[in-house]
Amino acid sequence: MISFTIFIVDDEQLVREGISLALRKYYRVEAFSSAEAAIESMPSNIPDMVLLDVGLPGMSGMQALEKIKQIHPDMIVIMITAFEDVSTVVEAMKIGAYDYVVKPVQMDALLVTMRNALDAVSMRKEIQVLHEKYLKENLPCFIGESNVIQDVMDIVKKVARSPATPILIQGETGTGKELIARAIHYRSPNFKGPMIAVNCASIPKELIESELFGYEKGAFTGAAKGGKAGLVEKANNGTLFLDEIGDLSLEAQAKLLRFLEEGEFYRVGGTRKQKIRTRVVSATNKDLLQMIEGERCRPDLYHRIAVIKIEVPALNQ
Repeated sequence: MISFTIFIVDDEQLVREGISLALRKYYRVEAFSSAEAAIESMPSNIPDMVLLDVGLPGMSGMQALEKIKQIHPDMIVIMITAFEDVSTVVEAMKIGAYDYVVKPVQMDALLVTMRNALDAVSMRKEIQVLHEKYLKENLPCFIGESNVIQDVMDIVKKVARSPATPILIQGETGTGKELIARAIHYRSPNFKGPMIAVNCASIPKELIESELFGYEKGAFTGAAKGGKAGLVEKANNGTLFLDEIGDLSLEAQAKLLRFLEEGEFYRVGGTRKQKIRTRVVSATNKDLLQMIEGERCRPDLYHRIAVIKIEVPALNQ
């Protein structure tokens, strides 16, 4: 049974019809050639998701995004753009876009993004009340039976259910981000597997690839004779916790992104593809959106790791 309504807003008829044809197998679809027409229909026909072209005539896609978010703050909006422009992507994310796709649209990738978005938003709705209550409290520690701890654990129970959903924990140093990650791990279906914590800030740039993905015999001077499994490989069937992910270099981000997209990697110096399953929980004390704007963080990596976000308040709030 089709349970979600999708709006497609694009002034190109071929694009509208092509996407509509592919999506009608799974969703109820309505197509519009202008943002004005789509927004005008929303009071009586609220969609679950909007696929919105950036380069619309009249009201632009960015203007429409802002308008939609004013009317429906929780609406999932995926931007469609002819060019992958970093400044446009950053602006769209700041306004509230969930993700973006580049023309010509790859339907398989779009469908995966849409399913993840709809699953994630359903989960967000379940935890919204608990999360808002939690964020109003201080977080002095994770020991005891206080109301704050119970609120945190209720959130953890919700997000831990789906081990395929990446989580980003944001907060200052010392606010218990790793403890939250461990609580998620032990409440997840992966709890019998290992939890491998990686402090991205502590690994030298030149060693990050071999530490994360391991290496084969003779891969470099000083490599162990039998090779070595990396931290990613050790997290198989468990949880990989990437602490201070904002400290990774752009080069390391690209290699990590490839693993997150495909679930596969090669050891340094290796030719055999390794495939594992692990839940990825990331944490940072940095503003990743500002880093994207400064071209120090990849927007595609951000989208991969931040499907669900948990904001941890400062201890002095």
